[in-house]
Amino acid sequence: MSRLRATLSNSPLDRSIQTQVAAAERALRSALQACMNVRNDDTYGRANVARVRRDLQRALGATQSVRRASPSFDMGDKDLHPTEPYERPEEVVVEPEEEAEEAEVVVVDAEDAS
Repeated sequence: MSRLRATLSNSPLDRSIQTQVAAAERALRSALQACMNVRNDDTYGRANVARVRRDLQRALGATQSVRRASPSFDMGDKDLHPTEPYERPEEVVVEPEEEAEEAEVVVVDAEDAS
């Protein structure tokens, strides 16, 4: 996972950290594989090999939980910065017109027009 983080990181510091963590993770996995290969060999003692394997697994877990030094989101995103709150314009109150003059309505029949 740290190699992916190193590849995708925008920060040079994070890229450097995650590259080094990836190298440490590969070394720990190699050491753990060496312990697994001698698990049944009694010359080292099963209990000693089990303790070393457990320590290596803890260290491997620690490398997988290294956090980022920079935020995981884009600090240049304008949506993340505070803006002025939207102020609604004042409501415009439309007063009804006072008594409108009544217009004469003339009805023309089609038969009368011809």
